[in-house]
Amino acid sequence: MNLVNDPWIPVIGTDNVHRLASLTDIFKDGDSIADLAANPCQRIALLRLLICIAQAALDGPADEADWQACRPRISPAALAYLQKWQHRFNLFGDHAFLQVDGLVAPDDSFIKPPNTMDATSANGGTGLAMLWDHKADAVNYSPSDVSLPLSLLCYVNFSCSGKVGKSQWLDTLFNGSTAAGPSHNYLHTYVLGNGILDSIHFNLIPKTVVASSVTVGDSNWGAPVWEQMPKSSNDIEAIANAAETYLGRLVPLSRLVKLIGNENHVCCEIGPPPDALRMKRLPFLREPSATVILVGKEKQPAYLLARAGRHIWRDLEAILMSAKECGTLALQPFLQTYVYTRRIDLFRIWTGGSVRGDNEAKYDDLTEWCADLSSACFTDRTLTAYRSGIETAESGEVKLLNAMKKYSKPDKDKPGRDTKQIPSAWAKGLYWNSLDCEFLELLKAVEENTTAAFSKWNAAIKHAMRTAYSQTCPHETPRQIQAYTQGLKILEAWKGGE
Repeated sequence: MNLVNDPWIPVIGTDNVHRLASLTDIFKDGDSIADLAANPCQRIALLRLLICIAQAALDGPADEADWQACRPRISPAALAYLQKWQHRFNLFGDHAFLQVDGLVAPDDSFIKPPNTMDATSANGGTGLAMLWDHKADAVNYSPSDVSLPLSLLCYVNFSCSGKVGKSQWLDTLFNGSTAAGPSHNYLHTYVLGNGILDSIHFNLIPKTVVASSVTVGDSNWGAPVWEQMPKSSNDIEAIANAAETYLGRLVPLSRLVKLIGNENHVCCEIGPPPDALRMKRLPFLREPSATVILVGKEKQPAYLLARAGRHIWRDLEAILMSAKECGTLALQPFLQTYVYTRRIDLFRIWTGGSVRGDNEAKYDDLTEWCADLSSACFTDRTLTAYRSGIETAESGEVKLLNAMKKYSKPDKDKPGRDTKQIPSAWAKGLYWNSLDCEFLELLKAVEENTTAAFSKWNAAIKHAMRTAYSQTCPHETPRQIQAYTQGLKILEAWKGGE
């Protein structure tokens, strides 16, 4: 199987029909492909691959002016590039895609089934129990070839830490854990266009922006890993390219993998990378689609994490912020060219990622959010009005919890209820779910930025507070009614943003 010509990428066409596409299809017929048909991890991994191919083919764009003009060149340049490097996109054999030659297992007990790379399998790197995955441990179970490239691509992007057994790479024996893949556990944000080629173009990063994102060491553009695949653990130049450059990290080598196929089944050998190949973190290099925020008293840079139950629109200010130290690197050219200047009225962003559980070697869930946003809401690069609306909603959550606390102990001279019986997490979930339905009201308020507009958003917040309070605090018996009334007074006193 060759990834350049054989279909394996799940897409949805402009005719709303789902199908599989090859890399050639993506760049040749991209105007007829509306979007990827993939889960959050797959979407991130695929976009990183497509962006890497486009940027390597263009050897740029050089700067923001070149970024604006390069859209017509993406398709012909990428097709010529794929033709040149087609031999590096085979799924099996020597010099196979994202695989190192010479990787072997010390004995058969360390050879893994290919669904070890698939997080949706019970054998994969997930904390979820896949109840109906009956074939997970079958000796001869083999997924179809078309699913293997996507599993491999997701695995190197989202590989969790933890041991994978022993492996031998030429003269180097590995038996240990490895750092997580570069896309693991963060929220990633992309601008989506009317078609897949527009989406690729909108998320390209000029060389000048890449250079400005390096805070330690030299700024390196680099080359995709398939152009400089490490030949051994002593291949210093290729390893440095994979670990320390922009293009080298877009399609990463967070694990060493080798797929072995025969007539009956497919197996794989997996090992951790050598120390020099481990993905370096902030502040050395920024992951382009991850959002950087400043945390703690010392304002240290950190990535905005993907969290289950955390409504992503609450973090939109951080995601769309325009600042050298913060925000999302991949969005900056698009925001400055199209949004801040209001060259377009609406733009669509997608945000998502994997949610890590308590065990760092597993992840428990996937999260994503997609919305059409008005450029008029974000012409203020500091997003002051949007931040004000979110802070008002967060003050409403505080009032809700205070009301529930009062409900728990309405009289100072009497013992209160067991606070563990008051489902505050449930109340907060109901509260923010209610505000989910009113998100457009917030955008209208931000766009108009008037007292009257924000009064409607405040009314939506108050309604969400009352609804959550009513559904989580019983008020049927006389004692419950008395306690409920005391807590309700706190809600009624809220004026918005206090």
